[in-house]
Amino acid sequence: GVDADHLNDSSVARHLDRFFEAGPEKIFNAAALRAIDVEGLEFDRLHNDTTSRLVFGAYNHPENPDAISITCGHSKDQRPDLKQVMYGLWTTVYGVPVNAQLLSGNTSDKTLNSELLGDLKKNLRLDSTARLHYVSDSALVTQRNLDLAAANGIVLTSRMPRTLTATETALVRAAHGPLPMVALGTFSEAKDATSNEGCVLPDCEVLGHRVQLGVYRATPVNARTQQVVLAQQKRDLAAATKAAKKLSTTTFACEPDANAAVAELLAAHSKGAEADRLISLAVNVVAVEIPGNRGRGRPAKNAPPPPATTEYRIEIEVAADEQQAAAVMSREGAFVLVHTGREPLSAAEMLRAYKGQSVVETRFPFLKDPAWADVFFLKLPHRVEALGYVLLLALLVWSVWERRIRANLRQRPERRFRDWNGMVRKNPTAMVCTHMLSGLKAIRMRTAQGWSPWTLAGRLKPGQEYVVQLSRRLPSAQPDAGKENPRLLV
Repeated sequence: GVDADHLNDSSVARHLDRFFEAGPEKIFNAAALRAIDVEGLEFDRLHNDTTSRLVFGAYNHPENPDAISITCGHSKDQRPDLKQVMYGLWTTVYGVPVNAQLLSGNTSDKTLNSELLGDLKKNLRLDSTARLHYVSDSALVTQRNLDLAAANGIVLTSRMPRTLTATETALVRAAHGPLPMVALGTFSEAKDATSNEGCVLPDCEVLGHRVQLGVYRATPVNARTQQVVLAQQKRDLAAATKAAKKLSTTTFACEPDANAAVAELLAAHSKGAEADRLISLAVNVVAVEIPGNRGRGRPAKNAPPPPATTEYRIEIEVAADEQQAAAVMSREGAFVLVHTGREPLSAAEMLRAYKGQSVVETRFPFLKDPAWADVFFLKLPHRVEALGYVLLLALLVWSVWERRIRANLRQRPERRFRDWNGMVRKNPTAMVCTHMLSGLKAIRMRTAQGWSPWTLAGRLKPGQEYVVQLSRRLPSAQPDAGKENPRLLV
């Protein structure tokens, strides 16, 4: 049994040391493979992403060279001033982790994918000829990753980086080519979900590999893209108005000088491609005749009038180009997906596979939730690493439980779940079920023969009983009965 004196700082530290010595990554992988067998998980499509966990210590001198490096890196929490560790997570389409790593704080997503792709099938105990579909973000699209995937029979789906020429070429082809953008509808049940439209460019080349590219845009343009474009337009308009006001009060002695000033203004506020300009400038050079000054005193009789002089002024109208702003929003809201599979995919199939990437992102709040691990004080990096894998093991159990609940719910006639507030949920989360089970107490007694089994102190409420029923293991013959198989044929 566990006594109160077993729970202290020194005891926790010693157990973390033992856990690290045993190999926490190896332990997690063994547990994940066991979950695959027991739960009948299908993982022919994997989703990958990374996140960071901030720390507040110095960690200047790592005690164990085999431990991760706690250092600064690209902060996904917008805190570049703090050191961090990284989590790499690979999940099934249901969000169950089948592989995970705790990484040094400066690990690059590009190198992480390269290190994993070569041994991915071996780690998952897959035959080398088995087809595996791997989905990740744009960091996946590199020359080395495409080569490794092709050599190991792994099909990739990812978002194309804007830095590649093939991305801009695909956007231009979709905008001016013969293939029309097809309305695809929404891929979410949320009330504010945006519709999508897209088309597939079937025979393209990216970094020496024949691929399919899908070009998509949301309709209407999402709010974030609108805000970015409108903010840039506002800055451009303010800068051009200020320069125009200053220039309009300046007079020029000759027309060439005025034209030179106009050219300088246009060059300063029309930088970049014409398609990127968010304001319009209407400029006109006007000649103004100024009467001559006779000077002081009375002019002589029949004296000719003093000659007039000509000055040149610039009239400028600055306006926001709303039509051009809408075009820029549409272009900036577009994106390109790449799929390396041999079988042709429709635009909807490719987009649905990529949008499944959100299942990984839904796992990250668990790893950062202070309800599970708030501020902790660990001096040694290897203990931080060990604790990180403890959280990953907890996430594995958490995700398997959530999948069981949802799969069992799909087999029931009502297919509805009511939480503690009476709200109906089609896909209850493990967090909701945890809240429903909160307040339960279990007891056991210590006798001369040893500890008695755990028993509940009191009766379950109807909602709690329902959660317990849904938590039972699925029949192994039908691990995902009641739902269309999400497998994507590649």
